[in-house]
Amino acid sequence: MGEQEPDRTGRPAGGPASTLHPDRWTEPFWAAARRHVLVVALCVDCGTPRPVPPGPYCWECDAQDVVWSPLPGTGKVFTYTVVRQVERPYAIAVVELDGVTGVRLMSDLVGVDPETVGIGMPVEVWWDDVDATTTIPRFAVPG
Repeated sequence: MGEQEPDRTGRPAGGPASTLHPDRWTEPFWAAARRHVLVVALCVDCGTPRPVPPGPYCWECDAQDVVWSPLPGTGKVFTYTVVRQVERPYAIAVVELDGVTGVRLMSDLVGVDPETVGIGMPVEVWWDDVDATTTIPRFAVPG
């Protein structure tokens, strides 16, 4: 089988694909992503931010209702790893999001040499419009 050209994220075409199956807890997150808005679920009762994706109950007060709040779309690399099983290595990071305490999102890093990634590196959201109904937030170095 021949080599495949990388897609715009730097991964080989036909590589790991995301098939989303939103449910009532995650659909608001994906709907906001389609509008290129990064959001976090906050507990209506106590204001505690929920992880991404949120579970059905608040960790602090066991309430179920949430309100979705926009975030600035920036953050810092909390930790990362470099995937080297493809021709072109790429970095996957856990990003600590700005604008909310304690919420992290896992993402690959787009358009960055994996050898230059470091803990604490500032990143910003980069919207990957996969198709007409799927947009995935990924992260890139600002600029």
